[in-house]
Amino acid sequence: MELKSLSTSASKELLQEVIPFWFKHGVDNQNGGFICGLSHTGNVVDASKYSWYQGRGAWIFAKIYERTKNQEHLDIARKALDFVKNHCIHTDTKNNQETTFYTIVGRDGAQLKERSTFDKVGYASMFYAEGMQQVAIHETIETRTEMLVTVQQLLSNFLSNCNNKLRNAPEPAYLLSKPYQKGTRTLGHQMIPLRLATQVLTNHAKILTEKQSMFFETVAKEMVHNITVHFFDKDTRLTREELTYDFTPLNDPVLYYLGHAIEAYWFVMAEGCRLQNRTLVELACDRIQKHIECAWDPVFGGLNRGMSLCNNGKSSGSNNMSPLEINDKQLMDKVAWVEQEGLVALLMVRERSERKEMQEWATIWYEKLHIWVHQHFPLKKYGYDLWLVGGDRKATFEENYTFGNAGLKSRKENYHHPRYLMCVVEEYERKTKQKKDDKNDDEDDGQKKEKSPTLLIFMLFVMVLSVIYDLLFKVAAGSEGSESVEDISTNVGEL
Repeated sequence: MELKSLSTSASKELLQEVIPFWFKHGVDNQNGGFICGLSHTGNVVDASKYSWYQGRGAWIFAKIYERTKNQEHLDIARKALDFVKNHCIHTDTKNNQETTFYTIVGRDGAQLKERSTFDKVGYASMFYAEGMQQVAIHETIETRTEMLVTVQQLLSNFLSNCNNKLRNAPEPAYLLSKPYQKGTRTLGHQMIPLRLATQVLTNHAKILTEKQSMFFETVAKEMVHNITVHFFDKDTRLTREELTYDFTPLNDPVLYYLGHAIEAYWFVMAEGCRLQNRTLVELACDRIQKHIECAWDPVFGGLNRGMSLCNNGKSSGSNNMSPLEINDKQLMDKVAWVEQEGLVALLMVRERSERKEMQEWATIWYEKLHIWVHQHFPLKKYGYDLWLVGGDRKATFEENYTFGNAGLKSRKENYHHPRYLMCVVEEYERKTKQKKDDKNDDEDDGQKKEKSPTLLIFMLFVMVLSVIYDLLFKVAAGSEGSESVEDISTNVGEL
């Protein structure tokens, strides 16, 4: 599969199908923000707004604006951020507490009884910050600077909460270790800050203060270390999802949330590329290889979300759990975001590794996963736009399917799918630019080589003229012992 054709196909799907769908059905032009509780036809099933999806949507439309230069796309992103600022953020000024985010609010931003709880985990703030830094690229320097101050503060608050030993933020939707231990660290607490830091350092390097640059560089460095060292299990050579506050293992079962790990390592690779650190890039390639092969379903194909082990690998986690405790379909269900992150990671390995054997491996696996995914997830064969958000282990089509913590009866996904398509296009653009730069470097080297003989001849000619001038000057001056014309010719000939 040639990168150019993949890019052309992805760009067409993104601009002619995905964005028009959201533009028509999911964008709330009246209140701002995004409605993701949609049916396959785009009808609103649930008009509530999950705060995660607002920041994510703002990021997507700010990125799209960079391609289309359609002012409406940037306005949509700005209005989504405004919606979050006006309706999803709670600041307890009385008790001088940090800003917190509501998980869910109504279409107009009103709090919903029994649904508008506080986001104790904090990811809503991170996606809001990600969307903000992307929109900031297109603002005035003054506004941009103010927005980056907010981004830094949001990230600082998030990390401060993650480093709180008494932090009480269970995530029962997917974490397995019981009972929950306060201060539990997760892979998500590392990978999301890493991706944010990499983007800020890439997009805003020229206007960051020295102090800001140091902050984001330090965050990126620490998160890379945590992902590649602390969360890495040397026995299984897989990456754990949850650890204690002290980065030690929790109670069985051990959760390897493979989808997160694959996504985390392409974040690591992107940071390695920013740093021009080949060792880090190749390490990420190795880790992606291990997790992709482990996640592949040998029965039905596709990537499973994760796996769990107990008793140091002697039994699966489900053996020690009651049916009610077994995590959501034992993590063998197929969800689109895992497949999409797998495709992004494989394409990056294929195009960025400098090892031939790794490139060949990634080529085979990318085509394998690409074929399977496009056989199971696009909804065109059912007469709809977009993809399935997910399904059972076979990725069976369902009229209403949801995934995540938003409590929606039916959901459309406004982040991983369009980001995957953009990553394909950007990888082609990166590769094309790289080839152009390499060609220019080669041409410059060639020109230097061509100029070298000419320069040498010119220098010799100048030297000859200098000698002739000196000798003629001596003859003209009638100096004692001056050389004859024959002697001059002899000296020139020796040159």
